[in-house]
Amino acid sequence: GGGGRVALYFETNTFAGALAAQGGTGYVVGGAGTIFSKSLAQSYGDLVLDNGGNAGARTPLAAGNWSLDSVSSKGRARIEVPTNVVLTLTAPVLTLLTNGEVIIGGQVMCGSQAGGKFTRVEAVNGGVLTLQGGAQLSCEELRATLGGTVVLSTNIALACDRMEVLASGTLLTDGPVSFGALH
Repeated sequence: GGGGRVALYFETNTFAGALAAQGGTGYVVGGAGTIFSKSLAQSYGDLVLDNGGNAGARTPLAAGNWSLDSVSSKGRARIEVPTNVVLTLTAPVLTLLTNGEVIIGGQVMCGSQAGGKFTRVEAVNGGVLTLQGGAQLSCEELRATLGGTVVLSTNIALACDRMEVLASGTLLTDGPVSFGALH
């Protein structure tokens, strides 16, 4: 089964224990659950998905508009932003790392930057960013490095000033794609 849901709302967090919302193992591994945390000082809160190293099913966001301070996918968790979802993040840099995956079919934008454009979107340390048909993303720099992978499908709305594929990074595309610069 799926990993379930944990939500923490707090003024001060002094909890020192471990939080987990991992999918069950068995014949088919379940998708990662979500851990949402929000302090009184935050505008929206943070969302963490960690499947404990087990490759499971995708964890899709429910239809609608989501605003978060940050999102983190790791431990082979696979978060999906479906075509009917707009995800707005306040952080100007979106980093996918530690064997996490973000699959975008809808729109992901930066709420703190003009035009919703991220300063940098990067896949590192085994992180995977997949833009499937219908995806919308705008960034100054898109980077795949240190074992990170960027997968670009056809029929995406990608506005990217600079693409960098560095140090064991991988860029996969199944059609033509245009960048202001490629390094």
